[in-house]
Amino acid sequence: MQRYLPRQTSLDIMAWLIKISVLLTVLIRTTHTVLDIRTEEESYDVYIPNDGDYCLVFRSSAEKNRLLWNSSNPLNNSTPDGEFKDRLKLTQKQNSSYLRINSLAQSDSGQYRTECWRDGRMSHQNISDLSVCRELGKTSTLYANPGETVSLHCNGTRDGDNTTVRWFQRNTKNMEMVLLSSSSLLITNISMEDIWYMYYICINLNGHLCVSRQTLNPQIQTGYVVLSVGEEAVLPCFNYDDPNGTETRWRTSRFGDISWDSGESQAFLSDGRQTGNYSLVIPSLRKRHSGLYFCYDQLHEREKLIKGYKLLVCLKTEPLTEFFSEGEEVVLRCKSNLTESDRVVWYRQTAHGNCVILDTEPDEQANLPKDLDGRVNASNPPYYLVLSNLSLADSGEYWCAVFYERVCVSVTKTVLVEWDPFGINSTFYRVYSSLMACALLGMVCVLITVNLKTRRRDQASLKTRRTAAQRRRSSRLEEEEGESDEGRGEKKESEEEK
Repeated sequence: MQRYLPRQTSLDIMAWLIKISVLLTVLIRTTHTVLDIRTEEESYDVYIPNDGDYCLVFRSSAEKNRLLWNSSNPLNNSTPDGEFKDRLKLTQKQNSSYLRINSLAQSDSGQYRTECWRDGRMSHQNISDLSVCRELGKTSTLYANPGETVSLHCNGTRDGDNTTVRWFQRNTKNMEMVLLSSSSLLITNISMEDIWYMYYICINLNGHLCVSRQTLNPQIQTGYVVLSVGEEAVLPCFNYDDPNGTETRWRTSRFGDISWDSGESQAFLSDGRQTGNYSLVIPSLRKRHSGLYFCYDQLHEREKLIKGYKLLVCLKTEPLTEFFSEGEEVVLRCKSNLTESDRVVWYRQTAHGNCVILDTEPDEQANLPKDLDGRVNASNPPYYLVLSNLSLADSGEYWCAVFYERVCVSVTKTVLVEWDPFGINSTFYRVYSSLMACALLGMVCVLITVNLKTRRRDQASLKTRRTAAQRRRSSRLEEEEGESDEGRGEKKESEEEK
């Protein structure tokens, strides 16, 4: 015997099915909660999709929920009263709409929800969880190699503080941020992918309010290479465990991933299948080639780092010359109009090797060469660098390179030369050279004078000899003429006698 449900029950079931389908539609269209961290006085953009008849923007906090924006009634969106007065503005970026909140304050922390509706149904929902911090800590560099385990510590926290710590990870590929931990953070078996694309943010919370934030940026310890535009760069990399050339790669911030057979024209790998030499060659450098370069072995499971470089490329300039004496100090100047956003790198090429003295990127000053410990001071910003207690080993070329948005905009080169008291650049040598030059000039004058007198004497003697010879010749001619006259006379007399 078949049983039929009452008509009302069937209608109720249909209604519930419709509601469930609507909820499923909403869930499908709802995005994951977006985590964002800002600092006071910054601005924040709430995404408003072009999806639906109208969209609403709500702000939810521990105290209340508030409607901030209604696209169907834009004239009433100025919020004349309250904490958002004159701070909301609708902006357009790349065919997308955003509700911008200017001059952020700690009290703006909370959840921002965007709802779009079409035909009486919600077509889109987006949720942003915003934390506005009072202070912005500096960005720190965390050096690590693939496969290592690193422990992250959030600076600014002290024993006895009534603050809690939260750690976040942000992926620069898609800019997604995820909550990792609420206390200390330990990253095990770190990968090249983590170092290349990830950075970590910690915030200190006092209750629901963010007190401060700090950013940690994992990087591989790299060696600096500083060259000029037009020069050839050869970044060495040797891998004797890759005879087929299929595993060795270069990962670069300028050219992406490069293998020996990738066909890249501006940069190429040496064919190391026979020699193990997979060095990266850039035939003619340009300023845009500045960046990070990593040589690694692409293993089946993990990536093995072989070598890392930080290449800095600047324009060619003529160097200045500074002289110093043993134990003295010298002031090296950077001829550039520096701003707070400029990155300044002081670099040297001396007997101690080629290395960086100072880099205004976060935490780079910790790599100060050991031989300069206690002997270097810099201004802030580093317009000049003072090197003290100099020795012969400090002789060499020093660069001050200024970068803006990762491009070298100016460079000042100074060559340090030790001042030898008896050397070619000393006062003694100059006086000695002057005296020797005067003596040499005097000797030349004497030689010329003697030569002239000798020539004049020789000319006078030659003239005298010529005159005497002419006189003798004249005398002989006169004698010969006399004898001839006597002979003619005697012949005439003999003829007359006959």
